[in-house]
Amino acid sequence: MIPLQNGIDAAERLIPILGPNAVMGRRGANQRVDRRPGLIQQVGTFMRMIFGELDGKRSKRAEDFLALCPASGF
Repeated sequence: MIPLQNGIDAAERLIPILGPNAVMGRRGANQRVDRRPGLIQQVGTFMRMIFGELDGKRSKRAEDFLALCPASGF
C-alpha cells in the first residue's frame, strides 16, 4: 500500500495496522491549495509522486509498481 492522503505520517500510522511489509512511502509534488484537513484542490498541471521503500532500498514490488505507471513525459 502506498498511502496518498495528505499528511507526513500516513505510512507510520498504517504500519501498526498492516505491518511493515505491506506499506511503502511516497512524496508528492503538485500545485495545490490545502482547503482543510483531507481536502486538497489541484490548481496547476504539475504533478509528481516519488515512492519507495521506507528504508530507501530498491525492491521488486516498487519496480513492479513503477512498471504499471504510465509514462510521465519527463
